[in-house]
Amino acid sequence: MLLNYVFAKETGIVFSRDVLAAESQQRVFATVDSSSPVFVITDPNVDRLYGDKISARLSREGFQSHRFVAPHGEVAKSIKVYDDAVAFCIEKGVNRQSTIVAFGGGVVGNLAGMLAATIYRGINFINIPTTLLNQTDAAIDFKQALNTSRGKNLVGVYYPPSAVLVDTAFLQTLDKRYLIDGMAEGLKHGLCHDKEFIFEFSTKFRTFDDSVFLDWFVQRSVENKIKTMGSSGKSLAQEAIKQYGHSIGHAIEHLNYPDCLHGESVAIGMVCSAIIADLLGIAPASLIDFHRKLFENVGLPTYVPSARQIPEILDVMRVDKYNLNGLPTMGLIRDIGAMAVAPNPSGFSITWDLVERALLLNVDPSENGS
Repeated sequence: MLLNYVFAKETGIVFSRDVLAAESQQRVFATVDSSSPVFVITDPNVDRLYGDKISARLSREGFQSHRFVAPHGEVAKSIKVYDDAVAFCIEKGVNRQSTIVAFGGGVVGNLAGMLAATIYRGINFINIPTTLLNQTDAAIDFKQALNTSRGKNLVGVYYPPSAVLVDTAFLQTLDKRYLIDGMAEGLKHGLCHDKEFIFEFSTKFRTFDDSVFLDWFVQRSVENKIKTMGSSGKSLAQEAIKQYGHSIGHAIEHLNYPDCLHGESVAIGMVCSAIIADLLGIAPASLIDFHRKLFENVGLPTYVPSARQIPEILDVMRVDKYNLNGLPTMGLIRDIGAMAVAPNPSGFSITWDLVERALLLNVDPSENGS
């Protein structure tokens, strides 16, 4: 499978297979300046499985490279780890012609993107996503971000990679939980603007061991994500699609990671969004059940972790970057594959009381014994 797509005018997305294999003749880093060092940003798991292979590939193509291994998980998007990575790159001789290569999941991609965007005010950036979530969503974007103590992705920039290399062979070594987690963003795009994809998914999905299905899921998800990108990544209407379920989902993730991963948290957020749409009379109640069954069929959670946590969820949401005039603002769908038309491009501004009510309605029934 060798397919090519473009977003951000000049960012090439290449679908290939087994690109790090010793026998592969494909030139992976053809656009990189061979006179300057290359910096691979990765995590311990990916480094253990593929670190030597990517270094060998870079060496075969004539590059001097250095690997920075960030801690596993969301802590890698902290200001401290970012500072450590900057110091590493400077110590190893980074220059304005150097390239930063993200090699891992979405967390690694964001850290690497922030490094590329800010070292010397911007150097070349290539993303090689190794997780399903990153291949279907996070890597196909302009946005790079770090977390702070107050919330997720509160510090960031718009800085697209010059190239994204998608190789689904990396998914063969991915833990099943991360495959499940990776389904959420692809399904999100289907729910928002591709009804056909959702129904095809329902007929095709049987097992995570099906490489043909995973190839199809990744390719279609990338195609759907590209449709929302625009020329700058800053369109408010398109952002409402990309952020469906995220206002609530990010708060749940911030409070519960690693017990709730990103996709798991966003799935819960999307169910809450469907409840909000029902309460506003925008969508039928049956859409809530459709969300829940769709997600639970692949193993994603759908209920708020605990009613006791709702005040904390609301507190974290108060600093969400998409809030407008002090109110949570979000895109909502009126039907499968169809966004509701909002009063403003950013989405619907929802009262805090209504958000709290939706969260309470989405607490696991077993918590209150019902």
